[in-house]
Amino acid sequence: MTMIRRLSALAATAAAALAVAGTATPAAGATSSSSSSWITAAMSLSGAEQAASGSGVTVAVIDTGTADLPQFAGSLTEGPSYVSGGADPGQEDHGTEMADLVLQVAPEAHVLAIRAIPDTTVATTKNLTRCPIGSAIDYATAHGAKVISMSLGSDSGDLTGYSPCEAKAVEKALAAGITVLAAAGNNGTTSVFTDGGSGSDGEDDESFPAGFTGVIAVAALTQSGSRADFSTVHSYNDVGAPGVDVPTIEESGEAVLDDGTSPATPLVAGIAALILSKVPGLAPSQVAEAIERTASHPGSWNAQTGYGEVNATAALAAAEKMTPVSPAQASVSYTGSTYFGGANGSGSAAGTTDTGGYVHAGILFVLALAALGGAFLLIRRRRRTAAA
Repeated sequence: MTMIRRLSALAATAAAALAVAGTATPAAGATSSSSSSWITAAMSLSGAEQAASGSGVTVAVIDTGTADLPQFAGSLTEGPSYVSGGADPGQEDHGTEMADLVLQVAPEAHVLAIRAIPDTTVATTKNLTRCPIGSAIDYATAHGAKVISMSLGSDSGDLTGYSPCEAKAVEKALAAGITVLAAAGNNGTTSVFTDGGSGSDGEDDESFPAGFTGVIAVAALTQSGSRADFSTVHSYNDVGAPGVDVPTIEESGEAVLDDGTSPATPLVAGIAALILSKVPGLAPSQVAEAIERTASHPGSWNAQTGYGEVNATAALAAAEKMTPVSPAQASVSYTGSTYFGGANGSGSAAGTTDTGGYVHAGILFVLALAALGGAFLLIRRRRRTAAA
């Protein structure tokens, strides 16, 4: 069945800005079962999992929170919540699913689950800080995360989705050597792509944090390796990963199939954890380079799938040849059109995103929205399946 859920978060001071799908789920327990055979094959996981396990790497899953499942025992820590609500059954499904997917790929990694967005079923909620997602990123940065995975993003279609406080938190995380990943968004269309609801530039509406410079933006792919029709097309896209019929578990522990750029993101975050467990100290740009240069079409970037489907085994091999350097993102300035470098920030040959065209005319308006909270869209399909 197809689910489209709206997550509303009341702003600390005023209105609402938009953002898309995400979750995190910590509980107690070892990893769930290993990835399904088709996902293992699609991402060439077997060789990588023989060489690395994610041991010693903390992956922060910033999302709706996670369930305390036996499968997660010893593998997950519940961090703080920066939005109210979320205690009722089913409200941690999405975050639980995302945490499970990280651990499917990197079974010995440790998940730090931080709640920064509410589940769609929450009737009333409010932000507990001025900038919930930024606060969650800052917490992850201060508490040992080496990878941050965010299956969430703005869906406003223009710069109202840009949040200066989130941008600054991302900048600090990258400068601290933390690899940051985000879902590209589920705004894809097979018709003429439009930006901000008008124009025709060949791209769908932009989403943040995927559009922030230095963030690895993950597109969703089908089992054939082609772009899923819902996956956002944009110049910030870096790589793709399975995003249709992805097996995971929900809050109850029941098996489900998940669709979206949401599940694609923690799968790539798991690969980043494998890389960092094997080659500690690599800068975020190096992790991104290893993943991008070994994807299915490294010499031919496109706005639909970036450099193509990830190859975990090849990425790990490429990373092992690298010598760690200082984080390359520390000097990034989060103002002006260069800020919206999209894929450029993580090694892509792509130009700046189309948001750059809005900056000179509207940057003051954008900055005036800094205090806004967010409304979140969660677009995915979950179908219960018999446990294997």
